[in-house]
Amino acid sequence: MQEKQIKKWLASGGETECILKTYADSSYYRPEIIVHNEPEPIINNKGEAIHFNSLVNAKEGMKKLGFDSATLKLDLPYDEMLGEKVSADECFQEMKICL
Repeated sequence: MQEKQIKKWLASGGETECILKTYADSSYYRPEIIVHNEPEPIINNKGEAIHFNSLVNAKEGMKKLGFDSATLKLDLPYDEMLGEKVSADECFQEMKICL
């Protein structure tokens, strides 16, 4: 979904969940929203998925769109390094954050 669509949706009273996924040892944050029970990236006016290089920048960006909270989903690749068999869902830790 495009940034401008999200701004309009939230400004008109619409609600959706924002998820901030982290990658590369938390040096890359990509926001997603839940649309029809599925995560969807937030797209800029160039058609590219937006991302941030710090949690502070990600929080500011999501606040500008109209969100007041998000779920931070941390990528935890360390179980894979130990050779343990893990599913994709087990490689993330989630926490609710205020923006």
